[in-house]
Formats: sequence, structure tokens, C-alpha cells
Amino acid sequence: MLGQRERRILAHFVDAMIPPGTDGLGPSGIEADVPAKIERQLASFPPGPRFLLPFALWAIELYPLALGPGLRPFSSLSRSERTRALERLEHHVFYPLRSAYLAIKLLAFLFWAEHPKVARATHWGQGCG
Repeated sequence: MLGQRERRILAHFVDAMIPPGTDGLGPSGIEADVPAKIERQLASFPPGPRFLLPFALWAIELYPLALGPGLRPFSSLSRSERTRALERLEHHVFYPLRSAYLAIKLLAFLFWAEHPKVARATHWGQGCG
């Protein structure tokens, strides 16, 4: 579904969104294989969303080019620079761009939360009562 370049953008997105940590919640997004899980799930999407996800990834990839000096695409930034770009996207005034970011963020965290270690630490999937 995704081309090699889109896979690279997605991996850099997940790496910035769910980096390795010592918080005890579990593995990083990359260690939890989140990009591959998103791509596998993409095959089950209806045609519209299936074709919109690559466009959303490209919007994220090109977004830093509008941020000022040192213009570089998202996937060529350091993790801290990518994290700052994503923080700006979270509150961007242009709704379609913010929505693209939030859709990918939602998928990333849902698949990360399914990892057994994360699910145990967060009680993901357990009943309320």
C-alpha cells in the first residue's frame, strides 16, 4: 500500500511520537512495530481513507519546509526537531493539516497500546469494573 518513501516518513513520525523511554510503559513505537501494523491495517480501509493516508504522510513530510531557515523535509530532521514540528502540527490553524496529523497519531498510539507490555502498564483493553 505505502511506497518506500511513505514507509520512511511513517517510521520517522512514529519514532518522534513514541520514542524509546525509561518510563516503564513499554517499548518505543518502532520496537512495537507500529509502522508495519499501520500499513497492514491500511489494506482494510475503504478506498478513500486508504488513498488519503499517503497524502497525509506527505503533508507531514513537507510541513517543515514552511517553518523557516534550514528548510528540510520532516524525515531528514533530528528526533527533537521532528518532535517540535509535530507539536506545532497538533495546534495548527489549518484544519486539514491538523486532521492529517491527528489521524496518524491516533493510529500510532492505538497500535502501540496493543503491545502486551504497554497494555499491562496502562490497563488497555480491560473492563471498567
